[in-house]
Amino acid sequence: MENAKVTIITPTLGRNSLNNLIDSIKIQKIPIKHLILWDINRDITSDKDPSIYETFDVDYSSNCIVINDDMINGSAKSSALISAGLMMVTTDYVTFADDDVIWEENHLNSLLETVKNKKWAFSKRKMWTKISNDQYEFLGIDEFESLGDEAKTVYKSIDNNSLIFERRFGTSAACIYRETKEQNKDILIYEFLSKYAGEPGRTRMATINRVCSSRLAPYFRSNCVR
Repeated sequence: MENAKVTIITPTLGRNSLNNLIDSIKIQKIPIKHLILWDINRDITSDKDPSIYETFDVDYSSNCIVINDDMINGSAKSSALISAGLMMVTTDYVTFADDDVIWEENHLNSLLETVKNKKWAFSKRKMWTKISNDQYEFLGIDEFESLGDEAKTVYKSIDNNSLIFERRFGTSAACIYRETKEQNKDILIYEFLSKYAGEPGRTRMATINRVCSSRLAPYFRSNCVR
C-alpha cells in the first residue's frame, strides 16, 4: 500500500483468532501494511496455509513471512519475530497486534491523532480471558498496569499491542527485542522509548481487546476496572 502510514507487525502461530484480528484491522478505514510473521516451528500447529494471508484489498495489504527456528533460536519467541519485522518496516509509524487481539473501530485513528505532536503514543486495553472454545469473560479495563509512569505496579510497562511509534525508534529497538530471552518486552520497550523518544501521547481510551491466560485471569479480574 503506497500511501500507508502505518505498518502493523503480528507474530502468529496460525491461531484461528488471527482472522478476527484481520477483520478488526480492515474496518479501521486507514491504509496500512500488515506484516504477518508466521512461526512454523512452535508446539502449536496450524492447518492453515500462510499464503492465504497474502491479500491485497483497497485499504489493506498484508505480507506473510514464514519464520523458522534458525532465526529465533535463543531468544524469546515473539520478541525475536518482532525484531525481524521491525527491520522490514518502511512506513512512518509502526504498531503491533498479536494474533489474539481485536481492535476497536477507532483504535488506529485515535493513535494517529495522538502521536501527531509526539514520537510515540499508546492506548489503554480491555482485558478478557477465554472460558471455552467460543466464550470469553470480560475482566475489565486495565487502569493499573499498562500505563507507563502512571502505573500502580512497581514495574513500569506498556503492552506492545497498545503502542505506536516512529519507525526510526523501531530499527534501534529491534536489538532489544532480538536479545531478550524473557517475556519482558513490555518493560524493555517502555524503558527504551521513555529514554529516547520523550514524553508519550496518551489516547486515554481502551481501544484494544486483549486476552490473558487463565493463569493471569484472577490477577486482572481483581485489578481491572469494570
